[in-house]
Amino acid sequence: RARTRNRVPLRRAADLPSPAPTAHLLWLFGQSDREQIEAADDTASVPQVLTLLNGFIDQRLANNRTAALMRSIRGAQNPAAAIDAAFLGVLNRRPNEAELELWLGDVDELGEAAYVDLVWTLVNCHEFRFVR
Repeated sequence: RARTRNRVPLRRAADLPSPAPTAHLLWLFGQSDREQIEAADDTASVPQVLTLLNGFIDQRLANNRTAALMRSIRGAQNPAAAIDAAFLGVLNRRPNEAELELWLGDVDELGEAAYVDLVWTLVNCHEFRFVR
């Protein structure tokens, strides 16, 4: 059953249908069909790249004001904390000094739009993968 906090439905992963339907993000990124013990696919594919490059991140994450990641970025006390929140939310690590300085410069130049660019860049970088 979905619970709501701040009008955003929250679901446990166990409550989601599995396997995901064809063309769902989890299915595209190699979710097991649960027919065999090891049926997941960890090879990169054109549909994966096209999904990430052609709007999924913009529609579901970066421009979605209810997305938890974007709420934590917007709720940060300063640009460095917002960049930190983006890195932690996407890559589960803090930015190194060079990354922080680079993105602080972009925030100074572009303002809030830099955070959308940051999230898009992090999700499309090699470090971020569904299956390792």
